[in-house]
Amino acid sequence: MAESIYPKLFTLMHSALFGVPFSESMTENEWQIMYEELSAQAVLSLPYDIAVQNPTIPSWLKSQWTRHTMSSVTAYYRVLHEQNELLNLLEEHQIPTAVLKGSTVAAYYPAPSYRAVGDIDFLVPASLYAQAISVLKENGYSIIKEEDLEIEYAKHTAFIKDQITIELHGRPFRVESRAGKTIEQYLFSVMDEGLQNKKYVLVDESKIPRLPTVQTCLELLLHMESHLKDGIGLKHIIDWMMFVHHELPDQVFEEVRPVLERAGLTVFAKIVTKISRIYLGLPDTSPNGKRISWYNDVNQGTCEAFMTYVLEQGNFGRKIAKYSEEERKSKGAKVIAQMHNPISFYRFLQEYGLRNWELARRNRFVRPFAWMYQVVKYFRILINGGYKNIMRQTIQKGKKRMKMFDGLELFK
Repeated sequence: MAESIYPKLFTLMHSALFGVPFSESMTENEWQIMYEELSAQAVLSLPYDIAVQNPTIPSWLKSQWTRHTMSSVTAYYRVLHEQNELLNLLEEHQIPTAVLKGSTVAAYYPAPSYRAVGDIDFLVPASLYAQAISVLKENGYSIIKEEDLEIEYAKHTAFIKDQITIELHGRPFRVESRAGKTIEQYLFSVMDEGLQNKKYVLVDESKIPRLPTVQTCLELLLHMESHLKDGIGLKHIIDWMMFVHHELPDQVFEEVRPVLERAGLTVFAKIVTKISRIYLGLPDTSPNGKRISWYNDVNQGTCEAFMTYVLEQGNFGRKIAKYSEEERKSKGAKVIAQMHNPISFYRFLQEYGLRNWELARRNRFVRPFAWMYQVVKYFRILINGGYKNIMRQTIQKGKKRMKMFDGLELFK
């Protein structure tokens, strides 16, 4: 049923983000489906003003939409306040920092407070990472899980204060590919350079440090890549689209291109941009009139397959109901889709094994075998409870996903 609403959903989002009138006719049932789908994609508040002013929306849904949006806006300002406090604290201790994603991307939106907030992500120099952890602990920030500091592949330390999660990054990402370490070291050097040349953006009267354009481009792409296996949603796509609209016209892309090509991210950048154009109506010029056309030479079929995956999963996979048959297929497909890269597959299994096996988290002798625990867990999910008959469908779905992932040409 949700698939039938997508054309109108895309039109609604285009109207909300680029100031174009929304003239689609809508039934009460369509509004309800629209609401549920936007919620699953974590973009429900973005078209709020247009939705509640539409005469066809039922009053009960208008009230529900209003409550959600007001709650989301309140959370946005709470997070913005906490972020300012943390920025001041790190500045007092002379620890350079830049905010990743979050409010720095919200600055590109017509109404920044309508962008759904999550964690606060900060990047600090790797050489000052340990010092930053000590500063936060000494000032009332609690580490969520002490063992996070010991997990081999952790790239951040998560804290909590006043019910807000803060993720402190010494490195903003990890590259999972055969050439991973080579690419990683190159990207780390690029990001270090960005931190030394950070810029500032004003968002709701808050001055926020952000990375330069090249590094922000890498940050957004690698954030999406890191969540491909969990399921990225329209929120990720729209973040990228708004960044491209404001910061990446053809002339600037030519400056960024050498970095993307060396990192193996050029095709991925083009695909995400092209689906932004096809489905969400990314304008072909920036706000200051500069042309945006650098993405046109990518495979249409891969674009369609990737967008199907985005819509199927929802934000961080929230559309896949827990323990449903579809989730069993999807989990199995995730495993199969990782098999094309042995290093990526091992890290995938090891990461989830550590999440699910408490003994491995606490015992360093058992920890290297967490991946084996996860292998057994996935096979039990697939074969228990009368679901043997979905194995074939799971494998087919996994193969299609592998083909789609291969089409993204990540790190090649």
